[in-house]
Amino acid sequence: MAPRTSRFHEPTQEELDKDVRRLFEDQGLKWELDYPIEQCGLHFTRNSEKLLEAIKMLTNVFNDMNSEMKEHIEAVVACDAFQAKYISRETADTAASKAREDAVAGKFNGLDEMVRENRRINSELEQAKANLQTTTADARMTKETLERFRKDLQTLINDNNVAQDNYATLKTDLEQSKRENEKAEAEVTKLLDELSLAKQQINDLETDLDSARADKDLAAKIQQMEIEDMQSQIISHKTAIESLNTQLDQQTLPIYYWPR
Repeated sequence: MAPRTSRFHEPTQEELDKDVRRLFEDQGLKWELDYPIEQCGLHFTRNSEKLLEAIKMLTNVFNDMNSEMKEHIEAVVACDAFQAKYISRETADTAASKAREDAVAGKFNGLDEMVRENRRINSELEQAKANLQTTTADARMTKETLERFRKDLQTLINDNNVAQDNYATLKTDLEQSKRENEKAEAEVTKLLDELSLAKQQINDLETDLDSARADKDLAAKIQQMEIEDMQSQIISHKTAIESLNTQLDQQTLPIYYWPR
């Protein structure tokens, strides 16, 4: 006897997804956790990266639970198809309906726990989201602080460049002043040498002058002595002349002279 065909057709994967989505939405649950965290354009710090990893892990756990529920529903559908092939339509309908009810009841027996777990995960995700917002604000504040520091650093760099230019100018002026000082020192040394030579010449002239004065005094003394000697000789000559005149007067009286 050929197996009777069940009135239930084997659902497609899309239909299974819709059924599971509807079951979740009826319980007020989210079908998938799809927060575009990686696309928000934030620059995460090391702590926010750890937080992101934790969020990813929780998302994977939740999606694994979804996959598990899909597998159970697929098993129920497979059981329905199996029963449709080998038992009567009434028995297949009853068994399939009972199997579906048992599967759904079994799943919803643990659904409360899944709801609580989902709510806990949602709470943790909301907290993670708040932490990410705080991290974003801190990152924005840090960016503003870094921008202010960058401007201050640029100001310091500009001031340093100006100081370096001033230092280069001062260094050039100092080298020029040094060369001028060396030139002036050479001229001063030359003038000092000339002054020393002039002093030596003055000393020599003073020595010569003293010597000349001494020679002049000696010559004056000699001349005075010669004058005195000549005066003495003149006196002697006068005395001799007078004596000779006297003698001549006495010897040359005329014969015809007669005293009265």
